[in-house]
Amino acid sequence: MSALQTRATLAALVAMALLSLPATSVEAQQQKNPQGQPQRAQGEQAPQAVSEQDVAFARKAAQGGMLQVVLSKVATQQAESQPVQQFAQQTVDSLSQAGKQLHSLAQQLGLDLPRQPGEQAQQLQDALADLEGDLLEREYLWNMVAASTVAVNVFEEEAEDGMNQKLVSFADQMLPKLQQHRKQAVEIWGKLGE
Repeated sequence: MSALQTRATLAALVAMALLSLPATSVEAQQQKNPQGQPQRAQGEQAPQAVSEQDVAFARKAAQGGMLQVVLSKVATQQAESQPVQQFAQQTVDSLSQAGKQLHSLAQQLGLDLPRQPGEQAQQLQDALADLEGDLLEREYLWNMVAASTVAVNVFEEEAEDGMNQKLVSFADQMLPKLQQHRKQAVEIWGKLGE
């Protein structure tokens, strides 16, 4: 497979993984007890209202974060340059922590988020793992630029238009970190091959 074909395949998989999340209703996303009521721990107050947009944000944020983590794990193991390895490890650490925060928040709100990367993320991980050397590093960083650009857009939309204050606060808190992450990916990608 040529580098151009690999890039086109990886780009298509990133887009599918991040943008083709199923549209589901808020009610379908909330964990239910046997009586059909949203599930809460004993003494826990009723969760704040969660809009369709909030649910979509939470799902996209969870899937996008897991996608970046699985790709970064490949880079931590297979990248040859120190800057790429360090960036990949930083991505694994920071987005894993953010994912834990998001899942905790979702649990408080009665939302059921995916805990494993989707099939498209696995396909993308496999495609990236088949590369090596400079090509692997370039494709990894190109995908980090693409995925972090989507993430910034998703988080900006939630920060501006979200209805649930807890999710809006999470988006506001994460947005500068995601913007910095994208900036770093662009800078390292631009320096490869210099």
